[in-house]
Amino acid sequence: MDYKYLNLRIENRVGWIEYNRPPINAFNWEMLREVPAALEEFLQNQHVRVIVFASAIEKYFSTDRGSSIAPRCC
Repeated sequence: MDYKYLNLRIENRVGWIEYNRPPINAFNWEMLREVPAALEEFLQNQHVRVIVFASAIEKYFSTDRGSSIAPRCC
């Protein structure tokens, strides 16, 4: 599967899932749907022993700021 907002790679039996939605990795519905698909891809791969979530964007792992899925309040 091709991912628009995730980078996937395998290094030394470690599956890396990197969030990559500049500028701050804010989740949207499309990105949210990609995460379980990427997880399933690695879970089905016998060469992957560990899965790590990381960010492709320096200084940001993830945020809901600007997200279209986080409820607005107050």
